[in-house]
Amino acid sequence: MRKKYQNIFGDKLRQFGPSWFIRQGLRYFQIILSAWNRKALTGPVSVVLMPTYRCNHRCRMCDFPGRYCPEESEMSTVRIKNLLDELASLPSLGVSFYGGEPLLRPDIVELIRYAHSRKLLVHLTTNGLLLDEKLSGEIIAAGTDVVSISLDGASPASHDRQRGVSGAFEKAIAAINSLRQARRTLSAGTRVAVTTVLTTDNLREIDGIVKAAINAGADSHTIYEAQPLLNAANTFTERDLAALREANREIARLQAVYPDYIDNSRRYIRIADQIFQGKKARLKCFAPYTDLFIDPYGGLYPCNHLLGLGIPRGQYQPGRLKDFWYSEKYQKTRDQLSDCAACNYLCHRELSLIFNRLWPGRRPEFTYGRPLPSGIKPEPKVD
Repeated sequence: MRKKYQNIFGDKLRQFGPSWFIRQGLRYFQIILSAWNRKALTGPVSVVLMPTYRCNHRCRMCDFPGRYCPEESEMSTVRIKNLLDELASLPSLGVSFYGGEPLLRPDIVELIRYAHSRKLLVHLTTNGLLLDEKLSGEIIAAGTDVVSISLDGASPASHDRQRGVSGAFEKAIAAINSLRQARRTLSAGTRVAVTTVLTTDNLREIDGIVKAAINAGADSHTIYEAQPLLNAANTFTERDLAALREANREIARLQAVYPDYIDNSRRYIRIADQIFQGKKARLKCFAPYTDLFIDPYGGLYPCNHLLGLGIPRGQYQPGRLKDFWYSEKYQKTRDQLSDCAACNYLCHRELSLIFNRLWPGRRPEFTYGRPLPSGIKPEPKVD
């Protein structure tokens, strides 16, 4: 398990007691049995909720801002609170507020506070552009367990070029500092993490990016390569595998130097190295049982990859999320994805590695650039 989540689990064990820990252990076996019996027996571990596609950055590797539709209403505060109620009753373990830039929602602190009140683990991902001292304090006081700041360059020039906004590097570093200061002031346990998305522009800056984040005082650092999106051209091809392999080896080197800081697990790094060498790596993906992604308009996705490709498998209807999660119709989607090996998303790979330890069944072969399973195609929103 990634270190930042190990720390959070320790915090929650102290907060909620042994019964909470036992329930999470039971969930572990329920998810394995769910995949084995092809029937969901518990709710997702991780729910990613996107309150908006809007963003104040224009990143080279992201097409989400282009998905914002002024004619289509984002989910309201009331609707998202109702959704959080449903997530808590599924039950779900935690929710990540993602975007777009979630801080563009004026109700984001209220939503975080409400999610925390429902005993959901709360993760916020932000570019830090709007994160001043006041807002940092409000976010931490609301009950956020982890705040992830995006840092994609080792210098102002490279980070700002990657993010498409002048001054973005200084704002990201300042955001890390303001979060740490707010944490000290409030005596809170909030983790301050950094996330780096690798593209062809920053593959050789990993060491510098890591040192910049460490100097800023970040607690942990997750590094992964950009994945294919619906309309984003800045992704990798097979011609880039040698460069990706060298970048992955640099991550492995840094993980050995900073074992309590680099959040990529050694198992993930080893599997990534196999894939980037063109070798086959066997791994069962549990994302359709462990994850749920929800876009600002209520589109439901079983994984980050289908979200990126704009392929929803359902549409949120108030009061019906539990029916959807446990439905035969959604189970057909899980069955279609049972042998999927089409992406290298770290969030899914790291979580799936935990469940693969006891998985007795088939492990699909991962190779770089493998297509989606047949039957999973872009389509209009599904009711």
